[in-house]
Amino acid sequence: MALYRSPYIKSYYHNAISQIMDEFDIERVRNPGHIVAANASFEEVVQHTYWFLMDDHNPNPHYRYERYSELREGMGPSGRREAHVDIGCGAGLFSWVFLDWAKKNGVAYENIDLYGLDHCPEMINLARLVKDYLLQEDLLSDLADYPELHYTHDVSVLLNELTDNHCPGTDYTITFGHVLVQAQSRREIRTFARVIFHILRLLDVESKCLLIAADAQNRSSEFEISWGLLMDNLTQPTIGHRLHPVKKTQINDDRRARIAELYTVRRSFA
Repeated sequence: MALYRSPYIKSYYHNAISQIMDEFDIERVRNPGHIVAANASFEEVVQHTYWFLMDDHNPNPHYRYERYSELREGMGPSGRREAHVDIGCGAGLFSWVFLDWAKKNGVAYENIDLYGLDHCPEMINLARLVKDYLLQEDLLSDLADYPELHYTHDVSVLLNELTDNHCPGTDYTITFGHVLVQAQSRREIRTFARVIFHILRLLDVESKCLLIAADAQNRSSEFEISWGLLMDNLTQPTIGHRLHPVKKTQINDDRRARIAELYTVRRSFA
C-alpha cells in the first residue's frame, strides 16, 4: 500500500528544522528568550526557532502555526495573484501557513509571491535553508513550484523587490507574527509603516491589502500599544482601514490579534 503523503507544509517543517539542528550539531536549549537580536548567530536563531516552533515543552507543537492559520481561515482567494509580505518573517512560518492556505483554496504556487523582512541576517539564511530542506525531501506534490523567497534584512532591498516584481491585479497580505512586541523603538514601527505605504502605492483599483498581526498571549498589553503605534503611523487622509473581527477561540482573540483591510482614499474633484 502506498504511503500517504500530506500535501501541506505543516506536516514537514518540524522535520526540516530537526535535520538542520542535527546536521549543524546545534544544541537544544531551553527558553532562549523571545527577542532575536539583529546580530544573533546562526546557532542562536536555530535554537530560538526550535524552541518556539516545535520544542517538547509546548503541548501543542503547532501552536503558532495554528494561530496564524485561524486568522487566515474564512478568507477565500479573489482569483487575482496573491502576494504575502511577512514583516519579522523569521524562519518563514507565516509563509508556510500562507502556502497551505493557498493549496486548500486551489491557488497555484505559480500565482504567489513571497516577501519577507527580518532585521537578523542569519534568520534570513535559516528561512532559505528550511526551504532547501523541504525541496531536498521532495515530500510536497507541488514543491517544484515553491515560490522564490524575496527575503531580506534590508528594508530598501525589500522595497525594490516589491516594485520590481509587482504584477497588476495582485492582492497583498501583510503579516506580523509575534514581532510587534519585539519592536524596540518607534523607529522600527515607522519602518514597518514605510513598507506598508510602499505596498499601498502599488495597488490597483481592484486590488486588496489585508493586514494580519498576532502576538504572544501573555503580552497582550504590549501588543495593544504596538498595534496602536502602527495604526497611528498609518493615519493619513489618503489611507483608510476597516477592522475585521477576530474570532475568539482557545488560542486567538482580539487582545492578541488584529485583522484590518487597508485601502487608499481616492478623491474626486468636481
